Amino acid sequence: MLLCGIDDIQPGMAIAAAVMHPDRPETELVKPGYLLDARLIGRLKDFGVERIWIEHDATADLDKHIKIGKSPGHQAMVETLKNSIQDAATKTISAADVLSYRQAVMDMVCELMGSPALAALAERMNRSNDGEMLRHGANVAYLSILIGLQMETYIIEQRPKLSAENAKDLTAMGIGAMLHDVGKIAEVNKTAQQMNALIEHRLMQGESGEDTAEDGTPWMSAQDAYRNHTLIGYRLLEKANAPASARQIVLTHHQRWDGGGFPEMEQVTRGRQQGTQSEEQIHIFSRIVCAADLLDHLLHDASESGRPTIAALKAFRGSEFASWMDPVIRDAVLRTVPPFAVGSHVKLSDGRSAAVIAPNELQPCRPVLRELEDDRGEAAEPITLSEHPDLSITHLLGEPIENYLFKLPERAPLAKCRLRAG
Repeated sequence: MLLCGIDDIQPGMAIAAAVMHPDRPETELVKPGYLLDARLIGRLKDFGVERIWIEHDATADLDKHIKIGKSPGHQAMVETLKNSIQDAATKTISAADVLSYRQAVMDMVCELMGSPALAALAERMNRSNDGEMLRHGANVAYLSILIGLQMETYIIEQRPKLSAENAKDLTAMGIGAMLHDVGKIAEVNKTAQQMNALIEHRLMQGESGEDTAEDGTPWMSAQDAYRNHTLIGYRLLEKANAPASARQIVLTHHQRWDGGGFPEMEQVTRGRQQGTQSEEQIHIFSRIVCAADLLDHLLHDASESGRPTIAALKAFRGSEFASWMDPVIRDAVLRTVPPFAVGSHVKLSDGRSAAVIAPNELQPCRPVLRELEDDRGEAAEPITLSEHPDLSITHLLGEPIENYLFKLPERAPLAKCRLRAG
């Protein structure tokens, strides 16, 4: 199977996976095995379909490693949770990698659903804003666990009072990540939900000011009201008897590495702590969820504007967000979430077409590829881009992406931590 942009699809190509309606994901437009013609390709474009999995001999051996995700709709809270995590999985890593941390995800889901109080909070999130709050929570939980499993050594080092086995247990982090925005369920009317979305966007853009919101509320007052969702959520999880580290995530996932962010800690600590937290004062799980939360917002923004995953990763790496995050976690995210999914169709700077066959953790923008056409009629040898400095990827799924390419430092901060830990 090969994932192609709609403009690269040609008549005669065979559909490898069902094509779903972009706006009604429960509706199947074309079944697998169907041969495309010009009329149908035009109709799919009219529906807004942007990419299609097609059958391709050059990638047949990769099919068992490629996970095709489709959401059958959001019929119930559990279905929403399951599908959101599955959808996030297909956007970040391969099916082979999913197996390595499926148990951690399932532990989190089972504990969440096993607690009536926590399950009730998740259900209320699912009823809020057409389920978007829970879908976002599921994505952030998935990304947090994905990141956490890549940095167990660092997590153990950051939780020295616990045994190694308890320190690296990510169940509570998954619960806290899932429910990190639960304090927003107090805002039930549509105006308040729109205000929250506006404030979240402006805070991400580093904006402030003394102007007013659409309903006439002074900007700073609206901002303060928005920031209260961390305190409200913390109290809700207290009442639900959630794990302490999950409550910390809900309270402090907006604290920033440089000491910025919110909330002020005097009220919740009864004066034991002043101001905001910074650096390693912030719980390691909160630092991970902070990064995952930001990344999911950037992935959503990129998707809404028709830009690829790599655009979100380039923005995530931008200097405007550097001071928000633990540099070890920031680097780990960029090495864990690949900009090019296995099976994706790309074009190279020398004009050749290729398929991505393996990621590259050291330099994610230089994955391992396989040329799709070999004039000699022989099986194409893998192209390891890191060994070809003169080559680069110029297009992904038919879209130019050269402006989004980035290079990471040779030695990751996490590698230094592992050396220090022995």
